[in-house]
Amino acid sequence: MSGLGLALRWIYLAASVGLVGGAVMLLIAGPSDRPTALAWQCRITRAARWLLLAAVLAGAGVLAYQTALLEGRARSSVSPRRPRAGS
Repeated sequence: MSGLGLALRWIYLAASVGLVGGAVMLLIAGPSDRPTALAWQCRITRAARWLLLAAVLAGAGVLAYQTALLEGRARSSVSPRRPRAGS
């Protein structure tokens, strides 16, 4: 596995774990009307949006990398499948 594949997988893992952690923290904390708690919830929600974007992009990158690795050519992750001659 190359450095790119490893980096994409770690980014995907870290973003996914961060998303789950943020959701669990908000669930455990529960609703509140205090200004400090509302500001904290806003920061967690804002971070979750960025983590979701990172997870989706890294997941697509991992899929493209794995496809190119299995096909043996770099362009295979973005090109449509061509029928083989004689099929």
